[in-house]
Amino acid sequence: MRHLKFWKKKKQFDIIKLYKVVDINQAKTFQCKEVFRACTEFFKDCTDEYPNHYSLNYSNKSWKTLQGFEKKLRKHDNIDLVWLYASYSPEWDSFYENHFSIGNAMMNSREPPYTSYIDIIITIEKGKLSSNKLYQFLESLTGGFKFDYGYVVSLREGFSANNERKDKVGLFGLESTVEEIDLRWSNNVCGVKEGYIRNIYNLNFLNASHLEQAIIKELMIDDVGTTSKLDGNITIWELTDEELKRAKSKLDASPYVIANNKNPNLFLSTEDAKRFKQAMTID
Repeated sequence: MRHLKFWKKKKQFDIIKLYKVVDINQAKTFQCKEVFRACTEFFKDCTDEYPNHYSLNYSNKSWKTLQGFEKKLRKHDNIDLVWLYASYSPEWDSFYENHFSIGNAMMNSREPPYTSYIDIIITIEKGKLSSNKLYQFLESLTGGFKFDYGYVVSLREGFSANNERKDKVGLFGLESTVEEIDLRWSNNVCGVKEGYIRNIYNLNFLNASHLEQAIIKELMIDDVGTTSKLDGNITIWELTDEELKRAKSKLDASPYVIANNKNPNLFLSTEDAKRFKQAMTID
């Protein structure tokens, strides 16, 4: 007997990514618990319920309630917290569900580099995130987490929130891969404090160095996109789809896009790229 297969419509997600460049002292004093609580409240505000799965420092152990997880966190100093994760299902089954993570990579290294970064990645199903909720959340972070750069990207189910590419089908199901472009970004994140960006998106969170960067400055003078101030450090740059195409064509022809797929050597051939990588990696 022939069985009919009904395809479920794939979900769409908004992925919020925030980055803060840090040295060892800033990494050690990062108020991870405070930021975790802000993320949790933001999650509840968007989805109407708290996550029911929490994990810590890449451990297989997990907690099902916020109260139980916070009790565990109270036993740790912030300096002990390398990675926090929250979702609505076990970690291995949540890549295409609402979830968030907070990473402080420098605290996971026995020989830390001179410079590293802290990142927050939040995945929320499309339709649950409003501009007002997002901006209120970002404003709530600026006290304990003054991030240097960020953006929002919309992805369909089946795409990785981490590398923003479609996951590949492997022997044991879908799997994310690490490619040169991912290492190029992670090894050069500190460039965001000198006008560099990962890429250009419909919604971008830029610092003062980006506003002085030649291409972005020219685009803003030409009224490409709309800008608004989040705080004294971050400017929100919002682009329509047509404006995004125009901005991308100019930026892709410049050295300022670190994760540039079309012309990676425009960035890699700069002296800045060598300097950034030296600061962020250990030989």
